[in-house]
Amino acid sequence: MSRHTLRALVVAAALLVPPTGAYAASPAAPGTPVPAAVAAPACAIPPNADDNVLRVIRDVANQRGIDGRVRLSEFETAWVESHVNNLPCGDADSVGVFQQRPSQGWCSPASLCMDVPHATNAFLDRAIPLGANNPGWTAGQIAQAVQHSAYPDRYDQSQAIAQNLISRANGLPGGGLQPAGPGSAQVLIAGMDSSLYHEVRYPDGNWTGFGGLGRTAESVSVAGMKDGSAQVVIVGSDDRVYHQVRYRDGSWSGFAGLPGIGTTLPAGAKAVAIAGLPDGSSQVLIIGTDDRVYHEVRYPNGNWSGFAQIPGIGAANFMTAQAISIAGMPDGSSQVLVVGLDGKVYHQVRHADGNWTGFNGLPGIGTTAAAGGKKVAITGMSDGSAQVLIIGTDNSVYHEIRYANGNWTGFAGVPGIGTTAAAGAKEISIGADPDNSAQVVIIGLDNHVYHEIRYANANWSGFNGLPGIGTTDPAGATKITITGMP
Repeated sequence: MSRHTLRALVVAAALLVPPTGAYAASPAAPGTPVPAAVAAPACAIPPNADDNVLRVIRDVANQRGIDGRVRLSEFETAWVESHVNNLPCGDADSVGVFQQRPSQGWCSPASLCMDVPHATNAFLDRAIPLGANNPGWTAGQIAQAVQHSAYPDRYDQSQAIAQNLISRANGLPGGGLQPAGPGSAQVLIAGMDSSLYHEVRYPDGNWTGFGGLGRTAESVSVAGMKDGSAQVVIVGSDDRVYHQVRYRDGSWSGFAGLPGIGTTLPAGAKAVAIAGLPDGSSQVLIIGTDDRVYHEVRYPNGNWSGFAQIPGIGAANFMTAQAISIAGMPDGSSQVLVVGLDGKVYHQVRHADGNWTGFNGLPGIGTTAAAGGKKVAITGMSDGSAQVLIIGTDNSVYHEIRYANGNWTGFAGVPGIGTTAAAGAKEISIGADPDNSAQVVIIGLDNHVYHEIRYANANWSGFNGLPGIGTTDPAGATKITITGMP
């Protein structure tokens, strides 16, 4: 496929995005020679994407289960060629969202090039094998190999726009053909620039690929709810707490500030954590700007209890911490883990009636003293047990189980890639699946994201990198969270 100009020369600025009023692209079949210049009829390209077209190319992509890199190439191409509009005109006989040419074998009869599902499948029929056979290619390189453009850089140059379009498409009614139902997992990361990204892992092991949420965060946590939704809390770049819901259909409620004590302004915080409960409520923890730990409940009707301090150690009526995590349990209780300001790991239970047990130290390996730690994560399992991860003072990842009767297994290292030694990490998170397996994500010491499963039989899958957008390399991140969907 080849893109031609109306003139022999093109200004450099035009390389970024086709301007409104320009011709559309002229895809030819792979290997088909195309004349060097073709006079094109006037074809105005709207400045904005058409939501109806976005929905269709999203749904076709979801139906075919494509990976994130091919999905990005699809949206890059749709933007560059038509601004995601089903154009009835273009260069030579090019038409449609991908500007495909009937004369070059893209559709027969010619009207099919204006059929968005057909056009999308025709693009993906070429893009999917190209991506599979060329794992090192960027999304833009895949797009170029399909489109054969005279301006190959345009696709990769449109990556940020395409990422936003993917997020916009996911937020439209329908949200995709595969809801994030039981057995799936949802992951959020704050990238190296603190921008938030989200993706879903389906029960069959396929991933949607990351999509941007158009927000930055200094801390992030997600909880899966029994109705198929997920709730997200973040500490924004303004050091304040925000909450939003991702509905079962994939649409988002939008972030709203979570008021602090005695104010309508969003609470100030250093870290956040959230857990879903069986009754449809959720519980939120924050570390306030005063280093104290605060807790509140979001009831199933959407009302909030307001923040309150949680009891500390012994007679202390508050707890200070540098890291927090919370898990909802099948009996309606919740379990809380913190790393205190003394660098030690503590655990306590909030019973279903709202009473707290008080914090107790969680012993380290070979000692009755509380383990030293930097980060903590906890999740509640369907059998009433809880699984805990910590990053120790040696930057290694350790795991243990609290059985339903309150007994603990003791910590053991979680092996890294290609070694029996414990994996090194900067951030950790763990989520439970209904089959009593657990999914773990970490940010390694190399700042990359890795995922593994602990099966119900206690075996581990081993860590694998979780690819970033437009690459097979693991995503880079500063913060991470995962939840299983009940």
